[in-house]
Amino acid sequence: MRDFIRLTENPRRYMDLPLVELENPGGYPAALLGDVRVNFFHYASFAEGAARWEERKRKINWTRLVLIAADRGSCDYETLMRFDRLPCPYKVIFTHRSCPEISSAVYIKGFENCGQVGILTDFKPGLLMRRYLDDFDYVGFLNGVK
Repeated sequence: MRDFIRLTENPRRYMDLPLVELENPGGYPAALLGDVRVNFFHYASFAEGAARWEERKRKINWTRLVLIAADRGSCDYETLMRFDRLPCPYKVIFTHRSCPEISSAVYIKGFENCGQVGILTDFKPGLLMRRYLDDFDYVGFLNGVK
């Protein structure tokens, strides 16, 4: 999460940097983009991940960036505040606890005792077959509704 914040604080600079392959004992391809680590969890090789990175990079709409994050891993309170200060009007960070002082934070109930937000596409316990993400109006968010 801290690397994501660093990248989004100066995205144009980072998008001009080359990806450098990392040897990763985690079993998935990874790279360095300057001082930012990029994990390619969903790709079988660095080459495949890097190709998709370059393809997606060309599609960035710099006039309407949308940032979506979650308080997982290295995300502490200072990281939440740094995310909130990013000069991007379309941003949201999903949290496992209420943070009313952070305007971009959306509290997702059900992860209070986990220390971080879980997998938002997982189904909630119960009969309704709702996902945790269903608690967020993502269509309204993408359409600019506060």
